Formats: sequence, structure tokens, C-alpha cells
Amino acid sequence: MIVGDFISSSECSKYHLIECQINSTPLEVFLSNSSYYSYINREDAIKLELKSHPLLIVSHDSCKNHLGIAYICLANVEILGIQQQLLLRITNEKLNMFGNEIKHVFNLKTHSKNFTIKENPQLYKKGYQTFERLLKQNGLTRNDLISIKDLDNL
Repeated sequence: MIVGDFISSSECSKYHLIECQINSTPLEVFLSNSSYYSYINREDAIKLELKSHPLLIVSHDSCKNHLGIAYICLANVEILGIQQQLLLRITNEKLNMFGNEIKHVFNLKTHSKNFTIKENPQLYKKGYQTFERLLKQNGLTRNDLISIKDLDNL
């Protein structure tokens, strides 16, 4: 079992802020109980050199309670030295947020002031397999992916 401390937590424990690495770059991300999916804002996605394609767009509920759209990309996410490949949604929202999927993927358990991760969670293949299937369904290859900075702002 690996124990990590939250950088900060809200009073109601709705959001916890954790440190992670995405594609080997440190990033602070909120851990949310209100969403299944993980979201990275466009500005940070550009810094992380994430890639997607105009055909890889999905709808999402924004934090402002209206329907938005997001690019889908695949990224290497590392928490406390454990790395998994996850699908991330790139949005214009301000917050970077991991959803409940991250808890399942990393076998992450939250406590009032810290979190624990099973030392060797199973290798998560669903994110990679889903991304490869999306590419194939849209007639794309990895060579067709475009840097987020070069894609239209959503």
C-alpha cells in the first residue's frame, strides 16, 4: 500500500487536490466524486503536448451546468510512481479534474487527509483499447493526431 497526502481539501471533501504526472510533466489535479471522466484544460493540454483530432470530439457536462464538447486524447498518468494510460477530455474549463474512473484504475482509496493506492494495481488496458478503437472507427492512425495547440478552440 502506498500513501499519498492531498495538497489541499475542501471542507466538504467534494474536491481533493493531488499531485501527479501526465506524460512525465508534473501537474496538480482535483479529484472529484461528481464525474466519472477526467478533464484537462486546454492551456495545460498544450503544455503537456497532448494530441487529438477534430473527429475525436465528445460531449460533456461542464461545471457551469451546460453541455460542452471536448477533444479525447490518450495520456500516461502517474500517481505515486504508478503509471497507467488513460483517456482524457480536453476542455475550456479552468479546472483539471480526475473523475471516479481514476479511483478504479489506480485502486485509489480516499481518506480525510490522504489517499492510498494498492502498490501494484492491474495494468489498465481499457483506455488504450478504447482510443485505438476510436482511431480505427474514424479511419485515423496515430500519425493523424494533431497537437491540441493546432486544433480549434472548443
